[in-house]
Amino acid sequence: MSAGARTLRIWRRRGVIAAAIPGTPDGVLHDTVWELEGAGTVGTGVLPKGHPYGGPHGKRIIWGEGIWPAEISPSFGDLSLASSQISPRAYIEPVSLVVYSPAGAITGYISQPGRRGSLFKDLTSGLRREASKVLIEAGDRAWWLRAVKIFGVRVTRASGEPVLVSKRLHLVFMANADELDISITLLTFTAIGSSFYAPILGQ
Repeated sequence: MSAGARTLRIWRRRGVIAAAIPGTPDGVLHDTVWELEGAGTVGTGVLPKGHPYGGPHGKRIIWGEGIWPAEISPSFGDLSLASSQISPRAYIEPVSLVVYSPAGAITGYISQPGRRGSLFKDLTSGLRREASKVLIEAGDRAWWLRAVKIFGVRVTRASGEPVLVSKRLHLVFMANADELDISITLLTFTAIGSSFYAPILGQ
């Protein structure tokens, strides 16, 4: 998959279990399964605390066909399938991430800069949708994830160039989206609570 790849559509694929996807880690708690048109099937899940590769709090991971595998590791609180690392209602500490490219690991963070501040600020200005936008940083690149209209979502590079937009009930990767764009976007979606962007994400 490269910058010249055709537009990709992503949706929740029902009737497929994550364990059937090539490369499924042993002991993973299975969550959502996605299918990327023109690429393949992607699984999401959690390596719980106590798993040999789960780390001190567990890890939320993505793996599958046509993507670079990636993981999120919270700095506090034990992960479960029901837990969220990104919330529209409260400030949460930045979450570390790793994307495993063929050239090596790319590290970064997911955060919500608009929610940094006092409790009073979070209860006032933090109610605005703009305050809930998500910043993703990995390597020397950055992206913004924002809610659009009622149920939509949009991911753009720091330059403002869109890499993913919602169209009706689908999420559409733009033709310029590369492997890092796609893995970063999918990984961020796994960290979002069921009440945040839920309708468009198939939660």
